[in-house]
Amino acid sequence: MVPHDFYMGLIKAAVFGFLISAISCTRGFYASGGARGGRSATTEAVVHSAVSLLVANYLLTSWLMGSPTG
Repeated sequence: MVPHDFYMGLIKAAVFGFLISAISCTRGFYASGGARGGRSATTEAVVHSAVSLLVANYLLTSWLMGSPTG
């Protein structure tokens, strides 16, 4: 393990935490319809967070690792 790995982990953790909290807060804020609306907002937040994390992980890894030269 080199320091670059440690810093990459910190950057990813901060970005992932921001994405999850921003998506969840937004979905929760606009939820309506009582318990059914809350359940629907929670499901949407989980799905959107999972997809966003996969995309963000790919982009961050590509950016932080740099493109391989060969």
